[in-house]
Amino acid sequence: MPSTKTVWGIDVGQCALKALRLQWRDGKLRALGFDVIEHAKILSQPDADEQALIRSALGKFTSRNSLKGSTIIISVPGQASFTRFIKLPPVETRKIPEIVRYEARQQIPFNLEDVVWDYQTISKTAAAGPREVEVGIFAMKKDIVNDYVSDFLAMRIEPDVVQMAPVALYNFMAYERKEGGGATLLMDVGAENTNLVIADGERVWIRNVPIGGNNFTNALAREFKLPFSKAESLKRHAAESKHARQVFQAMRPVFGDLLTEVQRSIGYYTSLHRDSRVQRVMALGNAFRLAGLAKYIAQNLGVDVQPVEKITALGDAEALSAPLFKENVLSFGVAFGLAIQGVGVGAIQTSLLPPEILSAKVLRRKRPFFVAAGVAVLGAVGCFAYDQVKTCGELVGRAGTAEALAKTIAAIQDDNKKQQTEFDKQKAALAVEQARIAEVGGLISRETYAYDLLRGLWAIWPYDDRWPEAVEKNSARTSLNIIEMLSASAHYALNVAEYSEAAMAGGAAAVMAPPAPAEGTPPGAPAPAAGPEPGVVVRIVGVTPRPNVDATQYLNSGIIQKLREDPRTVHLRNPAGEEEILAKIIRLLPFKQAPEYSEFSGKAAAGGAA
Repeated sequence: MPSTKTVWGIDVGQCALKALRLQWRDGKLRALGFDVIEHAKILSQPDADEQALIRSALGKFTSRNSLKGSTIIISVPGQASFTRFIKLPPVETRKIPEIVRYEARQQIPFNLEDVVWDYQTISKTAAAGPREVEVGIFAMKKDIVNDYVSDFLAMRIEPDVVQMAPVALYNFMAYERKEGGGATLLMDVGAENTNLVIADGERVWIRNVPIGGNNFTNALAREFKLPFSKAESLKRHAAESKHARQVFQAMRPVFGDLLTEVQRSIGYYTSLHRDSRVQRVMALGNAFRLAGLAKYIAQNLGVDVQPVEKITALGDAEALSAPLFKENVLSFGVAFGLAIQGVGVGAIQTSLLPPEILSAKVLRRKRPFFVAAGVAVLGAVGCFAYDQVKTCGELVGRAGTAEALAKTIAAIQDDNKKQQTEFDKQKAALAVEQARIAEVGGLISRETYAYDLLRGLWAIWPYDDRWPEAVEKNSARTSLNIIEMLSASAHYALNVAEYSEAAMAGGAAAVMAPPAPAEGTPPGAPAPAAGPEPGVVVRIVGVTPRPNVDATQYLNSGIIQKLREDPRTVHLRNPAGEEEILAKIIRLLPFKQAPEYSEFSGKAAAGGAA
């Protein structure tokens, strides 16, 4: 049931602080206020003091708005977060938390003790067969979350919920637009990054792209030899400039880079969900005030692109009638998504508020109770002290003489020694059990190799800039360096020798070698006895327009070699976590050529996927 408390959704971006105050009243959502506080400099500028700028904006915000009695929800950037949507096997509802925790250990590429994470059931299907449940797992490193929250706490703003910006955008999209028929892509182009959120019914997919408004500014700065601040001003007023044509020509490569990443993202999404197609784009972010950006994306994607000009769910709210809100409505998607979560009508209700901060908030709320409890404890301690004095007096009385008292004390000391001996035994047994637990934990941690390797593969996966032109002209594509990864899986194996080429047929198979010998191993030392060789087995299924021979050669030179040499790719921890080793590919099976292949169609001809 929606809460009737007022809620502030606060989004501190690279360019400005945006905040929206909402309340659920009389069965509908009502806007009570907003604020926009632009930073003196963009936070990512080389000479910007990020912490000082953020705290200055928060100080202005608290001086202009009342937060008393309101729920406070703040955002953290998507590029520093981890999101994964997974399908669980059919199980009883009470077992879902246990299974999700196991999946979290496998999926999150950090120790759970080092992250703040939460999950939520996204969809349930109960057809003729067993019920299938899909959950979303959301995580972020604790130190990163604490760094963001510390600026709010320093300005006496205590958040009740911390939410990832992409999740807030999904809440905005799910509440604001409910069109049927196909998937909707939400593009929020920020200063440094672009959040892409695709939703189709209850299905959600999220990706962060490292291209934003600053890339347009930097292109202008390079082309016209301008400082960043002047290039930013030129970008914002490009349409009115007498050199508009030259300005947009300078930014055109960035338009292309952004489009390429969007196309790749849609292609990857449709390869995962072949029954879903993107039918429309919701555009957010002040970058869409650039003349021609929405039209350029619409023409190249072949779908309607709709920049958000009004938050229809709030109607003609008087509190939002100010020109300042209308000028910045494109940047209020996150703040709105945060606020509706606080009201209780957001589709996803997770929170990444660090448990230490949550515990402190609960403790402060219970302070009156603890004061009363403290008085009661002091009274009990007084009674106990009196009783102990009385007991000691009885002991002396029973002893009668100094000799008898000494014997009584010796008996007590002997009993203490026996209890200490028993305690030491239990402590040693506990140490043995802890060692066993640590050993099992080390085995589980090896599963993270597989995820790190797949993440590295995706980081260097090939894309050919000639692709859009080939699609447009419907020309031959056998020379293009394109490989579509239809699926990829990886897992830790106790003996990689069991995975023969025959067993791995149907895809490119690679095995990661185990950690190198420890330092200090003398040269010429005898080789270890033959036995099981542990490692990570990777299976990739894909299609390519290149002929078989060329494809195999390209895989070796274009992907495997990059895994060995490219510093951006895979670095894997050994089980002890003491050093890092590079993934070493020691076996490869070729991809088969797809006779018919079209960009991101997700349809390989029969027998084409290998």
